[in-house]
Amino acid sequence: MKFTRRSRIASLVVLGVVPPSLAIFFLDKTVTGATPAAIQAAIAGGLLTAMGTIFSAVYKEVSAYFQQTSANVDKKVTMISPLVQKYYSPWINSAQILQGKLESLTKTGVVEPEDIQTLLYYIMVYYGYRMKFILEAGGLILLSSTAEQNTVHDAYRGAERALDWEGTETHRDVSYLQTLFLTRNAATSAGKAQPGSDSAPVGAGKGPTDSGTTAAGSPYMFFQFRNDIPGDKNLSGMVDSLSKWVAEKEKVKAASQAVNNFALTFQTSIDQLYTAWGQ
Repeated sequence: MKFTRRSRIASLVVLGVVPPSLAIFFLDKTVTGATPAAIQAAIAGGLLTAMGTIFSAVYKEVSAYFQQTSANVDKKVTMISPLVQKYYSPWINSAQILQGKLESLTKTGVVEPEDIQTLLYYIMVYYGYRMKFILEAGGLILLSSTAEQNTVHDAYRGAERALDWEGTETHRDVSYLQTLFLTRNAATSAGKAQPGSDSAPVGAGKGPTDSGTTAAGSPYMFFQFRNDIPGDKNLSGMVDSLSKWVAEKEKVKAASQAVNNFALTFQTSIDQLYTAWGQ
C-alpha cells in the first residue's frame, strides 16, 4: 500500500490519539493508590514520552506538507504566468469581445453588413489566438489541476460547437481565418503587409492599396480586414453564410452564452491559481 503525505498525517494523528487514550483508560483500571510511586512515575513518564514523540512527528509532517504545497503552487505560478500574459489573457479578452458582439446581435432588429463584417473579424481574432497558442506553446491549457484544465477545455469545445454557423464548412472557414490572422499579423509585425503580398493566404484578396501602410508592428486591424473582404471570395462567402446564421436569434444567443461561459470559466480558473498562491 502506497502512503501519501495526507495518509501519513492521518495515521500519525490516529496514533497520537487512540493509543494514549486506551493506555489512560486501562491505567485508570490497573494503577491504584497502592501502586508504588516509582512505578506510577515510570508509567507516566513513558506515556508522556510516547505522546510527545508522536505529536512531534505529526507537527513535522504537517509542516512539511504545507511547505511542499506552497512550493508546488509557487512552481506552477512561475511556469503558468508567462502563458497567462502572452496567450491566456489575449484569448480570454478576444472571447469577451466576441461574446459582446454576439449578445448585441440578439437584440438588434436590422443587422447591417458592417455588423456581420465585425462579427467575422472578432471570430477570426478569437480563433486566431487559439491557433497562436497551439503553434507557439503546444496548446495544452495548464492550470492549478487537471480537473480545472478539463473544465476549461470542455467549455471551449462547447463554444466551438455553438459557433458552428455553416455546418461542415465551418472548420474550413475557421482554418482560413486562423491562417489569415497569423500571416497578416506576422507580416505587419515585420513591416511587410503590402496588399497582395506573399504573406496572405491563398485566395485572399488584395484589398485597397492603402491597407498595408501601417507602421511595423501594427496588428491586422479591422479596417484592413474589412477592405480585404470584397476581393476575397472566401471572406465574402463567410459574410453571406454568417448573415443567414445571425438571422436565427436562438443560435446566436446560444453561441453568446457558450463563449461567455468559456471566458468566465477560463478566467475563474486563473484567479483560483493566483488566489491559492497568495494564501
